[in-house]
Amino acid sequence: PGEKELPTSKQRGTNKLSQHRHHHHRQTAQPLTASTEYPPSIQPSYLQNGCRSTSRRWSQQCHLQGQGEAVGRPFRQHRRRQSSCRCRPDIAGPKGHGQDDPQRKGGDHHHQRWQHNVEEHGRHASHSQDACPTFQRPRCRSRAAAAAVKVLHEMSQPIALTDTSSLLQAANTSLSSKIVSQYSNLLGPMAVNAVTKTIDLKTADNVDLRNIRIIKKVGGTIEDSELVDGLVLTQPVIKSAGGPIRMEKAKIGLIQFQLSPPKPDMENTIQVNDYRQMDKIVKEERMYLLNMVKKIKKAKCNVLFIQKSILRDAVNDLSLHFLQRLGILVVKDIERDEVEFICKSTGCKPIADIDSFTEDKLGSADLVEEVQSSGSKMVKVTGCKSTGKTISVVVRGANALILDEAERSLHDALCVVRCLVKKKALIAGGGAAEIEIAAQLNKQARALTGTEAICWKAFADAMEVIPTTLAENAGLNSIKVVTALRHKHEMGEKNAGVSIKSGGVNSDISKENVLQPLLVSTSAIELAAETVKMILRIDDIALSR
Repeated sequence: PGEKELPTSKQRGTNKLSQHRHHHHRQTAQPLTASTEYPPSIQPSYLQNGCRSTSRRWSQQCHLQGQGEAVGRPFRQHRRRQSSCRCRPDIAGPKGHGQDDPQRKGGDHHHQRWQHNVEEHGRHASHSQDACPTFQRPRCRSRAAAAAVKVLHEMSQPIALTDTSSLLQAANTSLSSKIVSQYSNLLGPMAVNAVTKTIDLKTADNVDLRNIRIIKKVGGTIEDSELVDGLVLTQPVIKSAGGPIRMEKAKIGLIQFQLSPPKPDMENTIQVNDYRQMDKIVKEERMYLLNMVKKIKKAKCNVLFIQKSILRDAVNDLSLHFLQRLGILVVKDIERDEVEFICKSTGCKPIADIDSFTEDKLGSADLVEEVQSSGSKMVKVTGCKSTGKTISVVVRGANALILDEAERSLHDALCVVRCLVKKKALIAGGGAAEIEIAAQLNKQARALTGTEAICWKAFADAMEVIPTTLAENAGLNSIKVVTALRHKHEMGEKNAGVSIKSGGVNSDISKENVLQPLLVSTSAIELAAETVKMILRIDDIALSR
């Protein structure tokens, strides 16, 4: 009672209200007085989200203009803002959804698909932050990411680190997609043995891959690669002075100073006018170097590693002569980044000064010898007595490109085995886990309402990208494959996945040894969900030079 009728179509400010995002039907605008504002139920989203400057501007227009104009103009303004606004994802126009946002370009395909689904299905939410809690990773069961992780745990197969065959299956799955896949029967066991030898299988919950050193040597083929339980150096033994190339019960010292005559810090020139002065200089150099070598021998050192020097020669011929006379094996030009691994392997400590060279800083090993393989020489240190367990893997190949690819493939296999040490469980590969997650989330989404149900459905749709991509890469009909996978998982076949060998769907892909660590899938889902949540919380982008 008391309300005025709507203006006719001929009046100046007549407009139908824009479709409200919480309703699928059109509402009829009620006339507003000069001091009234839009009710909360029909306010545009950027009024509901606190754009105060806009609301003040609308109030001023309402005071200055008539009622009919106050109804029509703000909504025309609102529609223009919808087509040009980039500051909020929920009111972006046809070119919106963050397409122009540099933060949203590129990135993982999962992130792009999930973000797109959230923004497409979340048009009915007042703000994109309403969808953020659904993608969180709390312990609450009502969140999509937590529910997906729970599904993965339910379909996982627990393993023991003593079960070498399970570890080998996971490592071979990683190598099957590499260029060197034909050598997976060699690199797979090598990766498993390298990890298991550096940890305690009963108590280990992590692996330090820095204890495994991969050494690349040109020459031979990948089949000539080998695993050495100890230390391998690519530098040869110095034999110019006739020194030994093999030493049993080695006492190893690592020095970071030079075995050469001292030089002043400033450049200078010494002028010698008498042969007696020349003899005196040579005698002083001999005595200086001999005293240094005697101190090394006094500490019972019989194997000496010398770090590479960029200023001058780390060792001269006279020093090598004295070391050979005392029966000390010498390896020079040790790189700086090798020092830590050598110390961990042999138990020695780097020595920076000759006065600090003592027996307690020496490492020990059963055997140090120079060996020749495939036309190149290297030094092997085996039987190390240190507490830290280290492994060296010598990878061989015809050229540098093959060596680099073999190194990357072997590192991936090592990371897969490390994941199994951290979380001792396997799941079926071939997109089986992702399809199962999609099926379970779709089922749970039917019991939800509102924004959360829409986001769960978007989350489930995004998970189907993995089997779709696998089918396309295998040259299969992705629509038929994904449809068949959905049917099999609805029938309870949780391990059904894409099979390249059979050219279709396998009801139990684990029988083809297509397995992957549980930690890989759970980490991917959790990190992707957190990334999407972070992106959805961005209101604006401040460009900087």
